Amino acid sequence: MQFPFVVMAGVLVGAIIPMLVLFLFVGRPWIRGRLYGVNISLVRIILMRIRRCDVNQVMDCLIMALQSGVSISVDKMEQADAQQVDLKKVTLAVIESERQGLGLGFDELVEAELGSRLAETLAE
Repeated sequence: MQFPFVVMAGVLVGAIIPMLVLFLFVGRPWIRGRLYGVNISLVRIILMRIRRCDVNQVMDCLIMALQSGVSISVDKMEQADAQQVDLKKVTLAVIESERQGLGLGFDELVEAELGSRLAETLAE
């Protein structure tokens, strides 16, 4: 009589819990991105997790940029995260640059943030 219970417990631990963990770490950012129009694949999110990229912060900044009408590639965003740049600050700077018509690109603003001169670059 105890054998079916042990089998069910094994199935629960062996199949359902890993699927739940996978959903929380991969599925949730993917669904959020799809809802806001950011097209990013599940494989890309898994690879970003393996590379220790902050997927939630990247997704937040991509959504913020998309809603502001600014296009930033996922590759550039991931590279900036690898350089440990404050993505939110740089994304807001890109949006502000577009609004003011300064013509500053994402890469330029990342370099300015790395050199701690982002405010001066926007003021020029």
